[in-house]
Amino acid sequence: MKLRKLRSNESDHAFVGIVTAVLLIGLIVVVLALVNVTYVPQWVKDQEASHMDTVGNQFAQLKYAVSIQSIANDSTVLSSPVTLARNEIPFFDSTRSSGSLKITSDTCSLSIETNTTENLSISSDSIKGFIPNTYFVQQEYILEGGSLILRQDDSNVLLGKPSFQITEYGKNLSITFLKINGVSGKTFVAGQRTYPIYTEVLKNDVQTHTLNNVTNVTIETEYAESWYNAINSSLLYSGFNFTMTALSDSVRLDLYDETGDFYNVIIREVPISCQIAYGIVES
Repeated sequence: MKLRKLRSNESDHAFVGIVTAVLLIGLIVVVLALVNVTYVPQWVKDQEASHMDTVGNQFAQLKYAVSIQSIANDSTVLSSPVTLARNEIPFFDSTRSSGSLKITSDTCSLSIETNTTENLSISSDSIKGFIPNTYFVQQEYILEGGSLILRQDDSNVLLGKPSFQITEYGKNLSITFLKINGVSGKTFVAGQRTYPIYTEVLKNDVQTHTLNNVTNVTIETEYAESWYNAINSSLLYSGFNFTMTALSDSVRLDLYDETGDFYNVIIREVPISCQIAYGIVES
């Protein structure tokens, strides 16, 4: 009997190749899924935290800019850029959230009451920067009346104090209140790049008010906790006799002297024109 020589079937080789390719693809899919579930959330969280630090530093520069402008009483326009989107993670991060900048009208006010009929009330807009996070805690930066505030969840933290100073040997309280005025039509922007905020002191409108025999100073704000800490830390070791009351939407400072006299309060009202530019600075 004659033996026949067995030959390899080309179709078998093709089948083996297909199976190998499917297994490799499956392995790659499993690895990518594992990376997306295990590592990508932490990478994105780190990126978001780093970006929020960047935005915080940019708002600190904005606070510094308006403070210098108010001290110099100079009408020179300054630009403070704010970056609204974080860097992407290549290949793994397909979403890039859009942040927003807005100027909200009359969200902060300063009221002074005396034991006479001479009272005073000043209101200010607020500059707010919000960038939504996926994994890192939600945060918002706010500049109002001279205070820089970080809102986080249901609480708020003071980052930069307004100007509350004691003068005339402890008899006068001097306050510089930055009255932010948003320019109509330029109070909101949303996007994924860097946008400049332009600020200018309205030099001719700066006013100084002197009120005698002041009984109380009230700040109406969404961020009473931060304003309470700002005023309390400024006056705690000043020798002033005062009490403070914080509500959900206001802080009240009651002034009184042991001799029965009242203090005097000097208010420097500094109007600041503010606009968010639509011209984009490339990030």
